[in-house]
Amino acid sequence: MDRDKVLQIVKQRGPVLPVQISKEINTNVYFASAMLSELVSAKKIQFSHAKFGGSPFYYVPGQEEKLQQLYDQLPSKEKQAFDLLKKEQVVHDRGLDPGLRVAFRQMHDFAQPVEATVHGRTEIFWGWYLCSPDEIHQRLQQIAERIPGPPQPEQQPAAPAPKPAPEAPAAAPESSHEGLREELLQQLREEMKKELKKAAPPSDREQLREMKRKEEDEKDAFLDRIRKYLQKKEIQVLEYQIIKRNSEADLVLSVPSSLGAAIYFCKARNKKTVTEADLQAALLAAQSRKLPSLLITTGELTKRAKEIAESELRGVTVKKLS
Repeated sequence: MDRDKVLQIVKQRGPVLPVQISKEINTNVYFASAMLSELVSAKKIQFSHAKFGGSPFYYVPGQEEKLQQLYDQLPSKEKQAFDLLKKEQVVHDRGLDPGLRVAFRQMHDFAQPVEATVHGRTEIFWGWYLCSPDEIHQRLQQIAERIPGPPQPEQQPAAPAPKPAPEAPAAAPESSHEGLREELLQQLREEMKKELKKAAPPSDREQLREMKRKEEDEKDAFLDRIRKYLQKKEIQVLEYQIIKRNSEADLVLSVPSSLGAAIYFCKARNKKTVTEADLQAALLAAQSRKLPSLLITTGELTKRAKEIAESELRGVTVKKLS
């Protein structure tokens, strides 16, 4: 089976891109992406958050060290964070500049978030992704000893502060890391909202804008509605691009069928009336990608659009969003 061959290629050459797989098995990139997605769903392979040309890299457990080959794909600030973390193994979040704090929250492949209590206060640290929990704990103790405690009241003689001894961080599943990472990212957004606009260098402000753009994408009500509709149909989104917020989006979908996954280009339109021009736009966009065309809409087809959909533009499948 092609999927078995794909799995063997990933084991031999990972981390790999879908385009490399497509050349090996003589198929198109979208079909290769669909097979890789199925292997991810089956928990046989994993994928990186770092991307090249919009696509993640795929690898099997045991190839984590090779992920360092993705260094060149990282944004400049994340490269700085990578270099710092690889050298120090563990870093204290509160001691970083705003740009690096953003970078660590975005650097899913190489930085694992760790919470530890120091001087009665919860502190956030970032551990190098190849470090074991014991290695992180040992380095945490060294860093914690240098973190100053809260100021003592003036009327009381200063007592020697006991050396903090943070508990060893338990090995947490990746899903737990992601939940903590998102919580930290939200906290940092609020903290940086005013400060970055005033004091941060242009590169940091640009990174914050990119972070805000991604956040707005995720909050797009129409895109969210499309995703829920597709999820009910067990259709997987391979790629998406918001053309106009809450109104129009382009997607590449993996659609299950009795013969295996089929890859479609999908034009999604949030409008009351679907015209002949909308059908033509969906078909042309799909043809440029050499994929079958799907139009998902909230509206009704005009009389002329219905006629042409049944004659000249049979290549467009139209689905109404319920």
